[in-house]
Amino acid sequence: MHQKYKLQIQLGLIILLSAGTLAGISLLLGAGMQPHRASAQGPIIATPSVPFTPAPLADFGLSAADFQLSALAAVSYDLSITKTTSVTSVTSGSVVTFNISISNLSGSTAQYLYFTDSYPKQMVNVTYAFQPGVTAVSNGVTGAEQWFITSQIPVGQSIAITVTGELTSALDALVTNTAVVTPFIQGADPAGGNNSASASVNVTGFSPTAGLIFLPIVQMNPTPTPVPLTLAYHETFDGTPWQEFSNNGCSTTHNTGQYWVDLDSGDRTCLPPARNENKPELPYRTYGEFEVRAYDSGENQDSESGYGIWANGQGADNYYLFRIWPNTSGCSSGGNWELRRYKDGGNQKLLGGTCNGNIVRGYGSASANTLRLAHKSTGELLVYVNGQLLGNISDTNQLTNGTATGVYAESNNRHIRIKYDDFKVYRY
Repeated sequence: MHQKYKLQIQLGLIILLSAGTLAGISLLLGAGMQPHRASAQGPIIATPSVPFTPAPLADFGLSAADFQLSALAAVSYDLSITKTTSVTSVTSGSVVTFNISISNLSGSTAQYLYFTDSYPKQMVNVTYAFQPGVTAVSNGVTGAEQWFITSQIPVGQSIAITVTGELTSALDALVTNTAVVTPFIQGADPAGGNNSASASVNVTGFSPTAGLIFLPIVQMNPTPTPVPLTLAYHETFDGTPWQEFSNNGCSTTHNTGQYWVDLDSGDRTCLPPARNENKPELPYRTYGEFEVRAYDSGENQDSESGYGIWANGQGADNYYLFRIWPNTSGCSSGGNWELRRYKDGGNQKLLGGTCNGNIVRGYGSASANTLRLAHKSTGELLVYVNGQLLGNISDTNQLTNGTATGVYAESNNRHIRIKYDDFKVYRY
């Protein structure tokens, strides 16, 4: 019978006050493991006492030290956003200004907000201006500008933002600019229905051939354009960056620049989570690509042992798991694999294959496999072994909130040891 091990992490902040002055902060961590049935359980994710919306703060040049602790208490407010423009129709080359207002309608004072402005490709030379006294930091991404607003918005008050750009188009076009405001603290704005606003402008094209229809040139079997990736997190396991534990037949250690997972004999599984250790960015991400290199050391050769990588973990029941069985019996070459979605207590096999020749069979470092799981915001999931695509699927019931990730090991009836190295997380 499968067993899983929950990692329960309690995170507390102790604020020591001396003579009314903040003197220090102590972060206390405690961990314990509990066995659970594999059919309905998954990785437990460390949840802070104040839940934050996971985001790469490094994109904004920020860190935890930039926050006022008093603003991180449990708060609730109702934000709204409006977006208008004084014109509805212009000719190509005209400069247009969009006026945005973010208001706090009720509840507590709002602070630490994401402001995202998605402007179309027809809008160029875009500039932003925040009203005096408002502090905001940009991520600098052209076309999907995102700002982190650190200023407070008391109840009943608003802040104003103007977005100015030149609208250019060869053909007549309806250009729409959309703005969204999102709280950094999860659940702070439970309403959420008034957090997005758009404004549109008709642009008269300048091309003398406007109105003509051009047939596209169709190329057979075009080469796919790769999606640019940025390495956000890379763990080489020098030192002891991830948690080490030993409980109920599953133990983890660091050794020779690797992360080892040992499973006792029996039908067991183990899902240690990734941890951040002095990295520029956290490994936690909803959309991106997750990769690890692993192999069975072969102390006790179990043909049904397997290993893998999981992502989008939230609570105990929600995550994607990509795993392989490189030495499964019945295959003269290659091994078996599958992609499975665990959600709300149930699980479903999304993809799978048998005796795939891209999977390296054997034991020891010469038989290592590199696994990669990709999750795109469109719901598309892709799985790779050793750089080769095994399969892809569009998940209509995709996981959209979980961000935790980690490694996976599975034994059948013998003690096994899986060794992991080069755990990477890429962002799009």
